[in-house]
Amino acid sequence: MDHDLEWMREVPITHRGLHDLKSGSVENSLSAASEAIKKGYSIELDLQLTKDRKLVVFHDFTLDRLTSLSGLVRDHTLAELSEIKLENTQDRIPSLQEFLDLVDGQVGIVIELKGVEGKDAGYIDALNKALKNYTGPHAVMSFDPWLLKAARNSKCTYPLGLTAQGNDSFYQAHQQLVDELKIDFISYGIKNLPCKFATDFKKTGKPVICWTVRNTADWKHALIYADQITFERIDPHQ
Repeated sequence: MDHDLEWMREVPITHRGLHDLKSGSVENSLSAASEAIKKGYSIELDLQLTKDRKLVVFHDFTLDRLTSLSGLVRDHTLAELSEIKLENTQDRIPSLQEFLDLVDGQVGIVIELKGVEGKDAGYIDALNKALKNYTGPHAVMSFDPWLLKAARNSKCTYPLGLTAQGNDSFYQAHQQLVDELKIDFISYGIKNLPCKFATDFKKTGKPVICWTVRNTADWKHALIYADQITFERIDPHQ
C-alpha cells in the first residue's frame, strides 16, 4: 500500500511532545501534546502494553524516573496507570485513546512501539483497534522487529517505519528488515548520520526522519542527511 507521508516532511516532530518541566509539561503527557499542537508541530510518542492488554503512552519500561512509584509499567492495568501522576504535575499517564482524542488530526503523530519479545500478545490487535477509525495523519514505528512483523502480518493500513541506529556494519540487518517488511519510512539516530543505510533509503523517495536533535549543530547536520528532525530542548521556529 502506498502512503502519503508528505506531512512527515513538512514540520518538525516533537520528541515525546513539546515538554518542559519548568512550565509543568512532562514528556508523553497530554500537556506536552497540547503544547505541540499549539505550535503546529507533529508529535512522536511512545507506546506500551499494560497488564490487561491495553495501551498507554509512556517511554520507560519502569515507573521510577517519571513517577513516585517503581516497578514495571506492564505489571499494571490501564485503570491503575491512569491514576498515576507524572512528576510533580497534575498530568497522569495517558492511554493511547486519550492521546488520539486530544490530537484529533490537528497535527501528525508518529507512534513508537516499545515491547518485550515473547510478552506482546495482543499488542498489535489493541493498536489496530485504536487506529481503525483515526483519520488524522499518523504512522507507526519501532526498534522491535517482532512488533513490526506482527503489524505487517495483520495487514495494517497505517505506514510502518523502522527505528534504528548504528554504523555501516548494521547495513545488511537493517536492509533485510526494510525489504521483508516493506518499510515505509525510517527514523535514524542523528549520531550515526550519514550512513550507507539511511543514504540508500533516502534515495528511494521514502522519508528519513532522525532522532533526537537537541542543539543547533545537530539540527544543521540533520538537514543535510534527513528529511525531518525529531527534536527537544530547541525551538525550530526561532
